[in-house]
Amino acid sequence: MNGADVIARAMHDTVVDVAFGLPGAHNLALWPACERADVRIVGMRHEQGCAYAADGFARVTGKVGAALVTTGPGAANTVAAVGEAWASRSPVVVIATDIPSGLRRAGEYRGVLHECTDQAGLFAPITKARYVLGHAAAAYEAFGEANRAPSRPVYVGVPSDVLTSPAEPGVPDLVATRMSAVDLQPLIDALRHAQRPVLWVGGGARDAGDAIDALARRAGAPVVTTYQARGLLAPDHPLLVPAPPHEPEVTDLIARADLAVVIGSDLDQMNTMQWRLPLPTRRIAVNIDARDAVKNYAMDAVVTADAGIAGRVVDALSAREPWAGEMPALGAAVRARLSADPRTNDAVAFLEHTENALPADAVVFADMCVPG
Repeated sequence: MNGADVIARAMHDTVVDVAFGLPGAHNLALWPACERADVRIVGMRHEQGCAYAADGFARVTGKVGAALVTTGPGAANTVAAVGEAWASRSPVVVIATDIPSGLRRAGEYRGVLHECTDQAGLFAPITKARYVLGHAAAAYEAFGEANRAPSRPVYVGVPSDVLTSPAEPGVPDLVATRMSAVDLQPLIDALRHAQRPVLWVGGGARDAGDAIDALARRAGAPVVTTYQARGLLAPDHPLLVPAPPHEPEVTDLIARADLAVVIGSDLDQMNTMQWRLPLPTRRIAVNIDARDAVKNYAMDAVVTADAGIAGRVVDALSAREPWAGEMPALGAAVRARLSADPRTNDAVAFLEHTENALPADAVVFADMCVPG
């Protein structure tokens, strides 16, 4: 085996069997290696597209999205897309070749083909971890980090001579998420004492739809989803609030709640109307990162765990009827008000045309602009 074989096998074993790639002089060895490792490469026309496609793949499948690009300009072309994945907490791994390690001199730019003085440094503000592989087996550790919470992009740099050097696979270090020791009592107690709970669900809960569904139905709680959590529940779910929180009808619903259970969200500026949203005074968070949970709003308690743990409190709660009325009726009221307003009726028409043109199972990603 050569290094490219080990890296391709590590990708298959630890993160994903599909990658989005664009070949270049330095990374060509990965293409036959991926074929031998049963990793399918979807060919792209631009490196930025590789990273955007990897991000979309990650959001749809819940798996890590992988982008294979070449050295220097190839890696740099992914930065905007990786920045979006960072802001959206999407598990994307960029696998970029670098110039041969034997040609690099620390602190000196030599003019080697596609040389950057610090290629990994391009990704410092927009990745949770950066690896430059001194040997191919280190790919297992790098790809393993892409699978660990909290989700955010990872950069893996591979000097091109590592791909063609003889190598042996390492031992995968796969760390399973363990939730058995998490103290759920604060969440259980809060829900037992609440009469009008609301679930505020963010992108950190994207893979926990079944748990959110079960908790919402048991607690009779409406579910407000942020932009990144769209699609977590089916559009016709009886407890899904079918409009964003800045619409007055939704803001009023949240204000009437006596408990907010914030799951997988950092309550960012855009979703909270610049932190002016009147959340209930009683708040509890479920977040894999305790600091992330309290950086914008204070919490009575934080359950430090993956969002899926919300499903484990269901059996400890008594079933309750929904308290906030019919969600489809709320959505209809929002749409009727906006349609009657000459400032927004064109926007509603645009959305309705789009809605009618797309099949029911279409997946749409939109950033936080007005159409989004």
